[in-house]
Amino acid sequence: MRSIKEIDADYVIIDLGGDTSFNVIDFFLAADYGIVLTTCDPASYLDAYNFIKVALYRKLNRLFGPESGFMARKDTDLQRLIREATVSSNGNKVESIARLIERVRKQQPRHLSLMTRVLKAFNPNLIVNMIADDSNVMEVVNRIQEVSQKMLSIQVGYLGGLPDQPEVKNSAKDLVPVVARYPNGILSQELEHIIDKVGH
Repeated sequence: MRSIKEIDADYVIIDLGGDTSFNVIDFFLAADYGIVLTTCDPASYLDAYNFIKVALYRKLNRLFGPESGFMARKDTDLQRLIREATVSSNGNKVESIARLIERVRKQQPRHLSLMTRVLKAFNPNLIVNMIADDSNVMEVVNRIQEVSQKMLSIQVGYLGGLPDQPEVKNSAKDLVPVVARYPNGILSQELEHIIDKVGH
């Protein structure tokens, strides 16, 4: 991670895949823009939500890690409270982050503003991939956003969608990127819209 930060480049894009191991999650959390890809397939958007949840839980459990900027404010009681609420197997896990915040409000009120700040700073973004003509994209996006707000107390952004095109499969076979072969094509245009949103 240190080596990546030292790369002399304006942008570094890392394709992490959908794994939820700590290595993958930590790279995701270190990014200025965390983008989660999904499709309209139920298994895919459930995995997308799970990835977001695991990433948030990891961020909370690393609240006082050296990468967080809050190391000097380390509080073992708050650490224990977060761990019990998110990863504990002793029955103290919470149903939602709102319940965790309520525990912090009652047991660690001096850290309430810190927890609120961390939650507000966690802003994953969605891109829906392989959209078919009959796909109800906004239904999928709204579902993830609503569940994330209800269960995780976070806002999930939506950057846009990418259409399902046969050119993409062909490009994988002949190793020529679609955007290089069709610079003015639909996929290129949609990617441009997404890039514009990321830049603002």
